[in-house]
Amino acid sequence: LSIFWDSKCVILTDFLESGKTINSAYYSKLVEQTRTLRRKSRVCDLYYLCGNAPIHTSALSTRKIQDCGLKTLAHPPYSPDLAPSDFYLFNHLKKYLRGKKFDCKEELKEAVCSFFMEKSPIFFEKAFSDLTIRWRKCINVGENLFEK
Repeated sequence: LSIFWDSKCVILTDFLESGKTINSAYYSKLVEQTRTLRRKSRVCDLYYLCGNAPIHTSALSTRKIQDCGLKTLAHPPYSPDLAPSDFYLFNHLKKYLRGKKFDCKEELKEAVCSFFMEKSPIFFEKAFSDLTIRWRKCINVGENLFEK
């Protein structure tokens, strides 16, 4: 599952076909699709926050992100606690799916999509307010790897 979302809703979900591998070219097309679906606000810039996986940081992906007019926010390596998809979105999704049985992949896809469709903008906004708290905490801790 590749998912692109903002502080209001999920913009795009993409379930990679079985047997296929996601690469920079595929990922770049997803970025472009997402950008088309999320028109630029006249009031503010659009920022792009993603992890440090090679497909996110490749020259092709980086160029596509820039061509789409997105401003990239740097993500510290090995910091899933600072990635909203990891600490918030997928955490809630895993709790929702826990214990459920699916007879086929299509049922699982439907459950995932229905989970996101049921969420209000407040759900998505909370991820970003939590992110600012986590960023501040990280800055305050400074170079200490462990909080005392």
